[in-house]
Formats: sequence, structure tokens, C-alpha cells
Amino acid sequence: MKISSLACVWGILLYTSTAWASSSATGKPLAAGIPYLLWRTADTLAFYWMPPASDNGNPITGYTVQRHAEMGSWTGECRQQTGVVCVVRGLSPDSNHIFRVRALNSAGRGRWSQETTFSTLPQTQPQGDHRCVSDSFSACLLGERFAVSLHWRDAQADGRGVVQAADNQMAEFETGQYPQHEKILIRMTDACQLSGYFSLDILTLLDSRLSWSVRVLDTSTGAVKEYFSHPSGHIKPVYDKRAFATCEND
Repeated sequence: MKISSLACVWGILLYTSTAWASSSATGKPLAAGIPYLLWRTADTLAFYWMPPASDNGNPITGYTVQRHAEMGSWTGECRQQTGVVCVVRGLSPDSNHIFRVRALNSAGRGRWSQETTFSTLPQTQPQGDHRCVSDSFSACLLGERFAVSLHWRDAQADGRGVVQAADNQMAEFETGQYPQHEKILIRMTDACQLSGYFSLDILTLLDSRLSWSVRVLDTSTGAVKEYFSHPSGHIKPVYDKRAFATCEND
């Protein structure tokens, strides 16, 4: 599918890594959000989760991620995890894995997130082929190299952005609850010959009423970039001209 032409001025977007919410109370963080699939192959699962709705007055210092395989026990993954994306490699094709996450701060460990089961793909591609596979919630850009997802949150609910259209360079996501849908565009450019970087732009058509986050994963290297936005007046779009310095793996 191709992106339709858009005859309007781009809206607003604040680019920051501020946590979604915090509380004046002091204590352990609340439970982390449920894990969501970002990208998968026959031997790899990549997923993300939302930070706790409250850190109870103590900033989040990291996350514990555990996996439970079929006929197995809980094992740790993505050790010393500080971000909200985990990539697990070396798995068996067509196998099921349960994941859970909890946040950490100076007061202790939060509750475990709700558990989620992800499955690796059957071995239909050559071994070691980690190209992105698109679905309703993830877009694959620049030759199926970069997996892109979006998550939104408002005062009543949160959810995954739905891919409405995509081509090699740009994906259009729809966010929010009916009838308050919003359109957000994510565009990537291969500027390796000009600057030595892959660049990324995030654009919205209207002033946003939602908080949302964008995650981009380079399936060739495992590098991840995260962009967090909050509605806050008229703010310039994101133009990250040095999003990924991974051209040598192109």
C-alpha cells in the first residue's frame, strides 16, 4: 500500500524520554505494562512494554525480564535492562515462549506484568535471515530492515497504533479510540552516502490529545531507538538526522 498525499501542515510532537507518569508517594513502582510483540523471526523475538503508570516517587532504574519456554522454567533475559525493548535470539523455530516484566527502583521491585505468549516463526526463510515481517501493528521500512511500532495512551486507556498504510520509507499509524482517532506518520531515509546515518522523522497532522511512544528496531544489528511524546501545545515535529549509525551493516 502507498501513503496518500497529505495537503496539510504537520502537527506537533515533543521528543523526550520522560516517564509516562509519577506519583507524589514514595515506594515501589506499579506493575509494568503487558509485553507487546515488535518483531519476530524463526529464532528471534523482540518485544516492548509500557513503563508503570506510576513510579511512586522513585525513578525507574531498570527492568527484570523473564521467559518461560515450553516444558521449561522461568529464566532471565535481557539482563541489566534499562529500556523497554527486549530482543531474545537463539530460539527454536515454531516455538512458544511466555514473557513477563517488572520494574525496579530504589524502593524495590514492582509487581510482575501480565504474562504474554509469543511464538517464533516456522523456518521458512534461510537461517540467519532476520528481515522484518509486517503485520497490523508493526511496519517494515527500508527494505524490511527496520521494524517500527507505536503505542498510545490517554486518560482512559492505552493501546497499539494500527498500521493504515506503508511503503518502503513511510508508515501511517492510526491511534486512539473511536471517534478520536489520530494519524501519525513515521518516515525513514537511507542517508548513509550523504551523512553516514539512517534518519527518522515523526509527524502528526493535528495537535495531539494523546501521549504516545515510537520504537524502531534495526533488525540487522539489534539497535533500538525510542521516542516518547506528550501533548503540550505547538511543538515541532521530530527530525532525527542521526537516528542509526549502522550504515556499515547495510
